[in-house]
Amino acid sequence: MAIDHIEWLARRAALSGLRLKPARDLFNALYAADALALEDGNMTKAALRAGGATTAPGLRRMLRRSGSKEDSTDLTEGHET
Repeated sequence: MAIDHIEWLARRAALSGLRLKPARDLFNALYAADALALEDGNMTKAALRAGGATTAPGLRRMLRRSGSKEDSTDLTEGHET
C-alpha cells in the first residue's frame, strides 16, 4: 500500500531528473514534518516515532534541508491514491 506509493514516487523523481540528494532530503523533511505533526510538535516523541535512532537534532536538520534548490515538479501528478 504505502510502499507502492513510495516506489512510484522514487521512479517519478528519477525520471524527472531530480538528483538523489535533493530527493532524499525532501523525503526526510516531509517524513520529519509528518512525524512532528503526529506528535503535536514534540521533537523527542517525533524522533522516537521515526525509529529511535533519529534524534531531535536530527529531525531539525531534516526539516532545515527541505529547502531544495531543485525543480519542485509535482511528482504525484497523475498518480491515483
